[in-house]
Amino acid sequence: MPALRQRLKLALFRKGTTVHPYLPPLRHLMLPVLLLSTFAISGPWFGRLLSPWDTTLTLLPPLLTLLLLLLAGYFNSSRALLGTLLLALLYAAPPTLPAAATLPLFACNLALISLYRERGTLNRWGLLRLAVILIQAALVWAGAQHLPDLVALAAFHPTWLPAYMPPLPVVASLCLCSIWLLVLTVQRQQRVEASLLATLVIGAWLQLASLPGLERQILLVLGLGLWTLALLGHGHGLAYHDELTGLPGRRALNDALLRQGRRYAVAMLDVDHFKRFNDRYGHEVGDQVLKLVASKLARVRAGKAYRYGGEEFSILFSGRDSQGALEALEQVRVDIEQARLQLRSPERPRSTRQGKTQRGKSNSGNKQVAVTISIGVSDSHSDNPIGAADKALYRAKRQGRNRVCR
Repeated sequence: MPALRQRLKLALFRKGTTVHPYLPPLRHLMLPVLLLSTFAISGPWFGRLLSPWDTTLTLLPPLLTLLLLLLAGYFNSSRALLGTLLLALLYAAPPTLPAAATLPLFACNLALISLYRERGTLNRWGLLRLAVILIQAALVWAGAQHLPDLVALAAFHPTWLPAYMPPLPVVASLCLCSIWLLVLTVQRQQRVEASLLATLVIGAWLQLASLPGLERQILLVLGLGLWTLALLGHGHGLAYHDELTGLPGRRALNDALLRQGRRYAVAMLDVDHFKRFNDRYGHEVGDQVLKLVASKLARVRAGKAYRYGGEEFSILFSGRDSQGALEALEQVRVDIEQARLQLRSPERPRSTRQGKTQRGKSNSGNKQVAVTISIGVSDSHSDNPIGAADKALYRAKRQGRNRVCR
């Protein structure tokens, strides 16, 4: 069993991911599961409670959809925009359009969106992806009207499949795409993948369950609400997290300092001779150095790491003084010193396919470089803990670098 758990861990947290390994892997699914479970139990009760406002609530889905599409455009999130559009199109599909004609495409498109790189909305990539979805919707509607044999093929139901189950293409697409999105949610730990999975469940629920009109509206509003929260979380991440390293940024550190008690320690550190890395090897290698350092800092014991700016980082130790933080800081300094950054050989092809053909051959052209950091740490008793830690950092620099100073 330990070996199996280790294999699963390696599969779900592949090399290169910036996700912290100790975070709950399904935390972004907790809210969708809670909301959808509550709806499954209390949906009819909500329907009866809100029935006097049925006419007013009819306007809520289109207004919320429009607001969400504008919000996705504002945050330049094409994946949120496409997921919202797919859910709205499925909800607006005419009742005469069978689930066998819509759900397989719906599921496959959501899985495809999970593979998209985020390239914005109002550009050729965003508009092309939007056009592909709209063209698909038009073709499905036209095919259902003029090609009934094709719809019948999509509704194939083998004899071994229980009668209460949907057609085979629907079952296969929902199962495969659900598993795919669940794996990505665990691996990436991002709200977008969790929202795509929740959207898939809601879309299948809308198409396969015989829900009254008001309950359908409530279910759609839940789906749109989850996308709204995902977008707000995305905006929060842009403001409080560093995109390159995955660590919280300087604004997050300032907010955390305001919430501290009377006893804490703060460390300031930076990469030794970082300008030399950039000048000699280029900014791409400089970015790799920052990622390497951040990956080690994210695992510091009893502390939380932040990217302060440039090549500077900070670590906050709640409930500890500087003496209590020294052991953890010394350990992370040693970990970074012992790590080695593998530089790409100039002769190695940039193409991944061509590079695979050279695996196993001599790596004499590759070069490894060592990275070291200097650290300064201060107590909360100082009038300006950040400033005091910064002064201690410069003392470490003057004393020869690659050391911790108080």
